[in-house]
Amino acid sequence: MRPSRQRRVKRVARFESVEPRLYLSGEPLATLSPDYYVESQEQYDIVYPMLSDAHALTGLTDALSEYGFTGTGQTVAVIDSGIAYDHYALGGGYGSDYRVVGGYDFAEQDNDPYDTGPYGSHGTHVAGIVGSTDSTATGVASGVDLVSLRVFDDQGQGSFAWVEQALQWVHEHQYDFENPITAITLSLGVNYNDDVVPDWAMLEDEFAQIEADGIFIAAAAGNSFTTYQEPGLTYPAVSEYVVPVASVDDNGALSYYSQRDTRVIAAPGRGILSTVPDYVGDRDGVTDDFARYSGTSMATPYVAGASVLLRQAYEFVGVENVDQDMLYDLMITTADTVYDSVTGENYFRLNIDRALDTIMPADDFGSTLGAAYGLGTVTDTLSLDGTIGTLTDVDWFSFTAGASGNISFEVTGDYDFAPEWQTTSGSVTGSSFSMEVVAGQTYTLGLASDGLAHYSINANLEAEVAAIDLGSIAQATFDGYTIDATGQWFKITAAADGILSVEALFAHANGNVDLQVYNANQQLVGSSQSATDGERIDLNVNAGDTFYVKAYTGSGANTDVDLRITNLVSQVGTTLRVVGTNGADSFSATATANEYHFTINGVAYDFAASSVSTVQFNGQGGSDSAVLTGSSGNDQVVMRPGSAEMTGSGYAMTVDGTESITVYGGGGDDTLVLYDSAGNDTLVAARGYAGMYAGAYVNVAHGFLSMEARATAGGLDAVKFYDSAGDDHFVASPTEASMSGSDFTNRATGFYAVHAYATAGGNDLAELSGSTGDDLFVGTSTISVFYGTGFYNRAKFFEQVRADASAGGCDMAKFYDSVGNDTFVATGTTAIMYGTGYRNQASYFAGVHAYATQGGYDTATLYDSSGNDLFVGTDTASAMFSDNYYNRAKFFETVYARKLAGGNDQAYLYDSSVDDYFSATGDDASLQYDQATIWLYGFEYVRAQSTNGGNDRTEVEAVDFVLELDGAWD
Repeated sequence: MRPSRQRRVKRVARFESVEPRLYLSGEPLATLSPDYYVESQEQYDIVYPMLSDAHALTGLTDALSEYGFTGTGQTVAVIDSGIAYDHYALGGGYGSDYRVVGGYDFAEQDNDPYDTGPYGSHGTHVAGIVGSTDSTATGVASGVDLVSLRVFDDQGQGSFAWVEQALQWVHEHQYDFENPITAITLSLGVNYNDDVVPDWAMLEDEFAQIEADGIFIAAAAGNSFTTYQEPGLTYPAVSEYVVPVASVDDNGALSYYSQRDTRVIAAPGRGILSTVPDYVGDRDGVTDDFARYSGTSMATPYVAGASVLLRQAYEFVGVENVDQDMLYDLMITTADTVYDSVTGENYFRLNIDRALDTIMPADDFGSTLGAAYGLGTVTDTLSLDGTIGTLTDVDWFSFTAGASGNISFEVTGDYDFAPEWQTTSGSVTGSSFSMEVVAGQTYTLGLASDGLAHYSINANLEAEVAAIDLGSIAQATFDGYTIDATGQWFKITAAADGILSVEALFAHANGNVDLQVYNANQQLVGSSQSATDGERIDLNVNAGDTFYVKAYTGSGANTDVDLRITNLVSQVGTTLRVVGTNGADSFSATATANEYHFTINGVAYDFAASSVSTVQFNGQGGSDSAVLTGSSGNDQVVMRPGSAEMTGSGYAMTVDGTESITVYGGGGDDTLVLYDSAGNDTLVAARGYAGMYAGAYVNVAHGFLSMEARATAGGLDAVKFYDSAGDDHFVASPTEASMSGSDFTNRATGFYAVHAYATAGGNDLAELSGSTGDDLFVGTSTISVFYGTGFYNRAKFFEQVRADASAGGCDMAKFYDSVGNDTFVATGTTAIMYGTGYRNQASYFAGVHAYATQGGYDTATLYDSSGNDLFVGTDTASAMFSDNYYNRAKFFETVYARKLAGGNDQAYLYDSSVDDYFSATGDDASLQYDQATIWLYGFEYVRAQSTNGGNDRTEVEAVDFVLELDGAWD
């Protein structure tokens, strides 16, 4: 039914302007105005209540604490002067992401219905009464959305034609938004007072359509009672299709200005504090202002807001097709009565709390522990439906356990359901709850929610299972069970958060075995049935979770079944963490473009690369080993004692706490860096291989063609470099060394001793350099060593060795011959010893000593420098030297001393104890011993001395130098 009307004989239509109000437009038939009063506390010395006091008057305060309805899911259309939608209490913006979700400006014919000045603010104030979220000026329905339909221009001029268009717009756009339009607030009208619609009314068709759409229309009764002094309503409040709203003061009495009629529903409208645009407030550029207005314009949005709360309650209890008549009748039947002494009649005042109480269902189950609803004896399953009808409602139940075991409860709900289980020992949030029970005992359980809801409870009682308790397991294998069709139960407890892998290992040919895993509530959480030699189930678990494992056959029995439990893997975000046990663990991992594959102690796992970026392994205690295999792209590896990190495009694998680590490059341009320990470490490196041995730790890498080892932690560390089959190059200094070939480079820095071996083939070269201190180089046909304080570099079996002493210090070099014919050549800066298969060179040494002791016919050639040089020769040793160098050849069969560079050079020759022969001619001279010969070329002075015995002879022809013979020359 529609709101009833009373018809009076007398009809009055007139204009007035006695109150401080705004007339915003002129119509040919009447003046359209949002009648309201701007209340001034200073002018009237009135202390106005807060909006919260108005809510107390209507029962809204109690209703909110009891039910919590806020109008969520609905939209209210405000047909007025627009809304200052940037006000923080109205959502702070405009559009689908804000509270003011849409609208239209019919005055300016555009899509921006903002409440602009200078004669605005009315619509913003109305909107705040409907749905403000401010803590002290909270609207009636603070969760509702708003639509702003502006029908007044900047000068306050309005038009019924615009109102008509706005009503048509509501009909056309009712369902355009996320939440449908369910109410309209019309705080406007003309100077009119009657109980019938005027002849000039032009909105009736639209009102009829809107009402038929199920939309609630609240219209202001008018503020001109002091003018007319008799019942009646303004237009459009007098329309039969709308709900007229009168105003009451904070004491509940009708406001002096409010027009009234037996159809009205009255609501707070005097001195209402609500939202206004900044230009009405402090004009500081921030829309956070409030003002007090009075009038039926303020009461109207209050009733519109109440309608959405009532509609929300109807929806909660399942009432469909709620319309204006239903809402109005409820408001009237649950209203308070207000007596008006002026008219001598009673009127209806809105009571939201009583209206909601009428809609909402009575409590269906006991709301206290003592009044718990009895469910009887539960033996297996139980289902129950109920309602949390108030925010403080707790439904209590009691039951008797029909068996000992675990009973689990699962609850689902609608609306704002946030379940909380309550017991005598505390509360638990979440949809699931379980507890251990003993047969015959009675238990009490409560269910509450943060919001109203209809719920369904399903309970399941699982009797205790006779299971072998395996305890808390990180990883263990249990061997030799006999499994038959009846099955064997095992109880296990997860040792850590992560993945729990349960495996049955057996020979399928001896009988098939299947697996099932149940949680502590005896709910099946995993199963595995296949025709293979094993079954496996993986579960995500929390530390301390209890599970029951059932192993069974379809028929017959398998007498040799092993059960393996693994709880060593967890995933945190995109990181996989694998931990070892306190024993000897074995870990391996491979990264590809699509997945990670890894095993821990023989248990394999595969993870998609899209869900994992890093795999981490920590060996924990024991002697552990790990193997990492890289991708086919460019990988980088860093290895330290006990740890390694392998990274590539989009992936990373790390190892810690592991004694033996091996990495394999999967292809591409891979690089490797190895670090030492604080002890004495050894690095062994060859093409594609590197191993660092650091006490109890071993790090090995295969397939890396670029390797660098860094000894930074301390100890006397050593390197062993091995060549390839091609031509390789070994370079060593006191601080770093490298061995490289055509496609590989191995480098070491900071090692005390470096040993390089050229045994694989090719023509290999070693280049050794000294320090700034006094160093020694020793070169043989197979081994060359350059060492000094803090370093020792050795090259073995190289075809060529070059030693450079240019860094400083008083450096010495020693050359040793081979068993074949060898040649030693020395100048003031460079000395070379070479023979079949080898060539050793020393440059910038202060002294070079060459020894020919291994056999063969060996030759030495000593050259002078550009200064004054001295050559001294005997039957066993010869030396060429000056202030800057000293070159000596010992036990050579032939020694040549040549002056080529300049200076005033002298030569001293000494006989042996046997027969010797000295000869001289031109600028040459020679001394022939029994086993050796010395040849001199170009010296300015030669002295030959015969004092050691034997029958020495001399043959001298014309010479171009000073010759001095001393002793018993014949």
